[in-house]
Amino acid sequence: MKKIGFFVPEIKNCGPVNVVFNIISFLNKNVFDIQLIAIRKNNIGYEKNIQKQCSLGIIYMEDYPDKNIFFNHLNDLDIIHSHGYFPDKYIKFINNNIVKITTIHCLFFNDYIKEYGFFKGLVGAIMHLYFLKNNHFSKIVGCSKSIEEYLTKFIQKEKLSNINNGVNQHIFKPLSIEDRILVRKELGFKIDESIFIFAGRFIKRKNVSKLIEIFNTQNFDNSKLLLLGEGEEEDICKEKAKNNPNILFLGFNNTPEKYYQLADFVVSVSSAEGYPMSILEAVSCGCYAYLSDIPSHREFLKNNPSCGDFIENISNYKSLEKNHSNKSYYNLSAQKMSKEYTKIYIEEL
Repeated sequence: MKKIGFFVPEIKNCGPVNVVFNIISFLNKNVFDIQLIAIRKNNIGYEKNIQKQCSLGIIYMEDYPDKNIFFNHLNDLDIIHSHGYFPDKYIKFINNNIVKITTIHCLFFNDYIKEYGFFKGLVGAIMHLYFLKNNHFSKIVGCSKSIEEYLTKFIQKEKLSNINNGVNQHIFKPLSIEDRILVRKELGFKIDESIFIFAGRFIKRKNVSKLIEIFNTQNFDNSKLLLLGEGEEEDICKEKAKNNPNILFLGFNNTPEKYYQLADFVVSVSSAEGYPMSILEAVSCGCYAYLSDIPSHREFLKNNPSCGDFIENISNYKSLEKNHSNKSYYNLSAQKMSKEYTKIYIEEL
């Protein structure tokens, strides 16, 4: 049995952590003993969703008063797979005999500057690239081909690869027509109305206010826009939507699938993404995607040509036949993703 550790900043309901959960869920437990490692604790208890799958348990860096003991503990692993700025930083303290792999979930200079402001974001992007170049990673994996291509500007191609994110299709799956009608009735939605959904943080990069403007200015007859999430621009968005009763703010939700399953369309006008989990989840639940024209969205539409279109064509939504049959979207599958990561783990050992 090989020992593999997955290293994340904290265990919470967000895209990169859900990618880790999905890899773990479909790894061959006859080949790998699994440990989940986090720098800090989060009080929401999200780790309970994966605990049983981790034969080596879950550990937190902040529980170790002596960090040397923590890093020595990690030296018992055969592989460590990190996700995020601080795991990629701290991995330098782990023995270089261990296979070190990281997955990159964003475009550093684009995302960091939009998230943290110009100076802090610029420094963060430069430092993260420094970690990738100097911390002895065997393989650096982009969560999309567009991220791998972006990284070729800074990292030698031999170390780079890409594996598209995938979702657990035992959870994110379409409902039968009968169940979908029932759920709509239970949650107070009409059977015949068109429901659009956005799920994510209310931040500049996500352009939620722009999405609201689209719904305010175009005619979406007998339709609703559901907004799942929270963030620093929430008040701005609520102000823009205050005169539109068909735009509903539902807050953050740990089980977004119940809303994806009753919706018809998922929408995103983000200015930058890695390979967005909310889109994969919603499409796996039967939604048709309307997306902004950015590299990762173009890649998604190329990989799944019948599942979506660009946001500029959203006015054509009525012409689409609503299809919520129980399809299996293999290109969105966490099982496929986990198999591709397994191949890298075995090759690098």
